[in-house]
Amino acid sequence: MLSILKSALNANSKEMGIISNNIANANSTGFKKSTANFEHIYSINNSSDPDTFSGQGVDINDPRLQMSQGSLQATGGALDLAVTGQGFFTVVQGDQVNTPFFTRDGSFNIKATGEVITNDGLSVMGFIGDATAGGLVNLV
Repeated sequence: MLSILKSALNANSKEMGIISNNIANANSTGFKKSTANFEHIYSINNSSDPDTFSGQGVDINDPRLQMSQGSLQATGGALDLAVTGQGFFTVVQGDQVNTPFFTRDGSFNIKATGEVITNDGLSVMGFIGDATAGGLVNLV
């Protein structure tokens, strides 16, 4: 019985961590909140008698990311963009095109070299509108 209560307290603690993360990042551009995904833990019993079937507690599976569209806000930034619906901006660290990251934060800047970057300094990737340019490249 105590192990069942302990599992409930642990699951509740994990949920509070998820809620805390949501509150801490609520004003971050492009942030998507998460919700707790509770699951029941049952004992393995080969008996067909329903009275021997017993619960063993609760746990939290991986948090579920809520991908619903947030409200769009005008920022006044000349390079600020927003994604509506499904999609992400592709960014890379340096010239590591083979290991991209994805973000919905569209707050972009320009380096002195003319390269488009995020506020974190990651290079924004895209396709040049020229048939000879090839595939995904740093936006300059």
